[in-house]
Amino acid sequence: IVKVAELVSTAIETFYRGIGAQNTKKIDSDHALAIFMFILVTSQSTDVLTHCRIIENFITKNILDSVSGYYATTLEAAVNCISPMNADDLYVEEAGSMNSKDYNEIPNSLPNY
Repeated sequence: IVKVAELVSTAIETFYRGIGAQNTKKIDSDHALAIFMFILVTSQSTDVLTHCRIIENFITKNILDSVSGYYATTLEAAVNCISPMNADDLYVEEAGSMNSKDYNEIPNSLPNY
């Protein structure tokens, strides 16, 4: 996971050097999440969620507080953002935040990119 983040940073630096510009910005958490989401969608990997659950079950506090933990958490957030959701999972009866019309319009799977 960390290697992917390093490769992304290297690719960004290479891009800026190629156009003759200097990149002074670092990848923030919002950009990292969006980049990981893009990588997941384009890779069409099917078992990343399983790997995230394994990491979650075996990760230690020390690792969680490191760069590895940061990117593991970012990957899990990306997976959760793009994973197919069933409309039943989104409906919160107590809050009543959705009416039946909205409920029927929720897609059951991700669009093909």
